[in-house]
Amino acid sequence: MITSEQALTKIGLFRANDERYLKFYWGYLGKNFDRIMGLDCQDKRELQHKISMVFMRTDLDVIGLVNRLNTAALDSLVPEKSFDWIDKNDDRVVYFVWSMLRLATPRALKIDGRESGLRYARRLDDCLYYIDSKRSNYYKSLKLNPLPMHRSEALPLIKDFFDQWNVTARSKEELMLTLKEKWLYIASDLRPDYSWIDPKNKQQNAWASNYISSQLEWLPHLPPPLTTSQTYNINIANLDTLFTFNKGQVRNPSERDDKKKTEYKEWLSHTDVMHKMMKAWKQKQFREKARRASAKS
Repeated sequence: MITSEQALTKIGLFRANDERYLKFYWGYLGKNFDRIMGLDCQDKRELQHKISMVFMRTDLDVIGLVNRLNTAALDSLVPEKSFDWIDKNDDRVVYFVWSMLRLATPRALKIDGRESGLRYARRLDDCLYYIDSKRSNYYKSLKLNPLPMHRSEALPLIKDFFDQWNVTARSKEELMLTLKEKWLYIASDLRPDYSWIDPKNKQQNAWASNYISSQLEWLPHLPPPLTTSQTYNINIANLDTLFTFNKGQVRNPSERDDKKKTEYKEWLSHTDVMHKMMKAWKQKQFREKARRASAKS
């Protein structure tokens, strides 16, 4: 018996065994056909089965539809190798790219002659203001999962974002280059010192979350962590996003004190921020050690 994949390949559908292409085909059919049986699919096999059932309709111009699907896919989808720089085993880069896309804001750019394009708002406040707006936040308008709890969930969402964005592959490659430049900026140029934060230290990572919330800024678009490793990854993603949007700086959480002789800085560099944070953690440890020693005496 012929399989759904074999049936799709036989009629000329391009890459009928590639889940990214199958998702694209299924989304295209959902937008252009009535009576589509539920757009949510669990896996590649289900996608193949449902797409093949569409082609079983007796009133369908099979050749014409296959040509439209193949043309649309080739015009819109970027090659898989375009994502190779996003290391699937590196939590930091995956969460960073996902975070930046979650904040993406559309505007009229007339990219490829179409009505809408994509940009990053220059101000983080603007991105956060529109974070839940389907009209102003592109990730929200695409109805993608807002709560990836692991990089294995976040990476496919990054690909789904690119695949569902309604512009040509060329414009998507331009966006990919922008993201790559932002990643190189934070990871290679700024290189914030996170080395003193232990990914496995539950107490330290919980403290770091509280410090970011109270002294810096907790970004609400990031998924709430459930484990220590998730807490660490979200903390780093939060800091990376802040530093990237603010060009390596964060507004000083301390109020100006004219009685102090030290010069007041309205903005702190990423180096100053991480130094103050590390110093606060060491002070906390010192106080707890002193309390324990006092309790024993």
